[in-house]
Amino acid sequence: SFLKLLPPSRCQSAVMSNGGVKRKLAVLDRDAFLEKSKAARMQRCPQGHFIKAMYSSLVDAIITDPELMVLPLDDHAIVRGHAVFDTCTLANGCVYRLGLHLDRLFTSAKLAKLKLPFGDSEDENRRRITEIVCETCVASGLKNGGVRYFLTAGPGNFGFTSAGCEPAFYVTVLKSEKDSEATGISEALVPESEAGNRERSGGHTTGD
Repeated sequence: SFLKLLPPSRCQSAVMSNGGVKRKLAVLDRDAFLEKSKAARMQRCPQGHFIKAMYSSLVDAIITDPELMVLPLDDHAIVRGHAVFDTCTLANGCVYRLGLHLDRLFTSAKLAKLKLPFGDSEDENRRRITEIVCETCVASGLKNGGVRYFLTAGPGNFGFTSAGCEPAFYVTVLKSEKDSEATGISEALVPESEAGNRERSGGHTTGD
């Protein structure tokens, strides 16, 4: 079936609300959009947004205004779900276990056939990403929180493949909901061979 569109002279973006009354959808300019976006966000999060800083490789800069923390709609993370992400912890002003998580991020990127955002060298990408994560944490103003970062096929088209897209990297630093209640726990790495022995002897192990 097809919908018949109104002629341009009569098309006023009118839609029917639940009450059956016609209303016109607004066409917003930049300032009006940012104003309405902030009002909607304040309604959802009256105490302030939990994301305190974001880095985007598309502008190669850090953003602290929540209204500007956006991804392009044609990023293939949205278009096709072509992206990977990982996390690390910010505690007492230090970033923990970033190296191990970057190992996993690069492995995931290879399996997902994602191009790296800062050239072909994994070493160079590791160096840049480490710097970016640390600088974004500083810009957030937090000493304790969560860090989440994303590698995507990037923006460029709405097609089936990411041909012609620009690989993208995003970092977000999040306020922990339980900063004051957070307590550390002991952690140990157990070789796989020993883990099997412990399971057979009634011990317990945890996976990643």
